[in-house]
Amino acid sequence: MEGIFGSLIPEVQHALKKEGYATPTPVQAKAIPPQIDGRDLFGSAQTGTGKTAAFTIPLLQELAAEKINPEGRRPRALILAPTRELAAQIGDSITAYGRFLQVSHTVIFGGVGQGPQEKAMNRGVDIVVATPGRLLDLMGQGFVQLDAVKTFILDEADRMLDMGFIPDVERILAKLPKERQTGFFSATLPTAVEVFAKRLLVNPARVTINPEQPTVEKICQRLLYVGLSLQVADTETESYLLEHMPQLRSRMLMLLSGQSSQTVATQQGKESLKAEILELFAQPRDDGQPELQVDDVLFTEFIVQ
Repeated sequence: MEGIFGSLIPEVQHALKKEGYATPTPVQAKAIPPQIDGRDLFGSAQTGTGKTAAFTIPLLQELAAEKINPEGRRPRALILAPTRELAAQIGDSITAYGRFLQVSHTVIFGGVGQGPQEKAMNRGVDIVVATPGRLLDLMGQGFVQLDAVKTFILDEADRMLDMGFIPDVERILAKLPKERQTGFFSATLPTAVEVFAKRLLVNPARVTINPEQPTVEKICQRLLYVGLSLQVADTETESYLLEHMPQLRSRMLMLLSGQSSQTVATQQGKESLKAEILELFAQPRDDGQPELQVDDVLFTEFIVQ
């Protein structure tokens, strides 16, 4: 292992090798050392630069070294992300890099039942990855207490600002211990983000990676059009379809939003997605008539360099 990777604990090095990583990216090389040293960090780096590993790796190493069993409802680390997709990706990274460690985590976001999230918190986890809204819900119900958090990471702060989540973040911050290590990451640096970072961070190390580059070169962007071939049996079915299409479209968009580019890039992935869309449209109608018949799901994909 090269650079900072060579100084990580063996379990993390082993996990990185399993993922095919031997050399740290620039943001990892600059951001991991100060976090291992316990400093706050202000990082500006875009998606695709290896940013997630830059904060999950030192966090995992720190928690593994403490060898403390997690307490129910009292995580030791909190990572906030603006969207459920990003939260899930961070959770996947923790699973990958921490596969040989006894460090537990859960991902909390809205749009799904909260039962499994409640069970995870009752059982106890070391790391909570969450979106602000659902986290506040569980905090209000007593399932999450933040008084034991030693490390707080705010990812994509600029998107938090754009999406209007800063008031929610402020409410969460009020429940965190004053003494903690904080990581703050943002792809862009508008004045509001800079001001917010200054309030959160104490003597931070600062890492900036190509903020002027609009698209990271290593990302392959995929644009997927999804079309449906519907069989309309009669005018009543057509009327029902037209009336309910907004709801059906909304449900389909929710389904598609959870798909990764890797999933839709393969034929197997498209077939799986097709089956889910067909099942979605086969829901019982509220007028008692037979369900809608979808003949086919059509995919047209463009690769944008």
